[in-house]
Amino acid sequence: MYLDFFVNCVKNILKTLYTYGGMAPAFAVVFMFAYMKLRERGLKETVRLWVKEFKENSEYRRIFVLAFYSAILLGRTVFCRDISAYPLGHLLGAWLHDENGRITTTGIENIILFIPMSAILIWALYDRLFGSRRVSLWRIIKLSTSFSFIISLSIEFVQLMLKSGRVQISDLVFNTAGGLIGGVIYYIIYKIKHKGE
Repeated sequence: MYLDFFVNCVKNILKTLYTYGGMAPAFAVVFMFAYMKLRERGLKETVRLWVKEFKENSEYRRIFVLAFYSAILLGRTVFCRDISAYPLGHLLGAWLHDENGRITTTGIENIILFIPMSAILIWALYDRLFGSRRVSLWRIIKLSTSFSFIISLSIEFVQLMLKSGRVQISDLVFNTAGGLIGGVIYYIIYKIKHKGE
């Protein structure tokens, strides 16, 4: 009885370390950047500078929104998943039905999750991506598709390394499709906003 209790405790601790081990270094790096700024300027001055930058710099606000949504995306796809003993166990994935034959909403959820991602990414990095060049539908399609594919592939790779969730080709396809849709939506909104130009 005591041995089972001890084994379960150790198992749960190791599972926690393994599950969040990928997120911890990233958080630590961000924390250390904040710590350096706080040590250099103090809390009050750092907060004042952050608020000032947020109010006055539109690129800063766009990058903040990108970071915020990226954290949501990573939490949903990588860090808040159970450990999978066989991350490659269902490689083709769930297209319309899961492995038990039940209809699944996973594909739709992945599409919906990636629509804002590509739109926010293009919006946040607009100045760097376009500069003074004209925004064209073809360029937006290429950017949103390639960004979504690369981000999705990276997520699948991290899931494989951390054994969090399952690596699935269907996720890659649905995520990329969502990114493409997000890019097209961004383009439509951009054209409506800049109609007279």
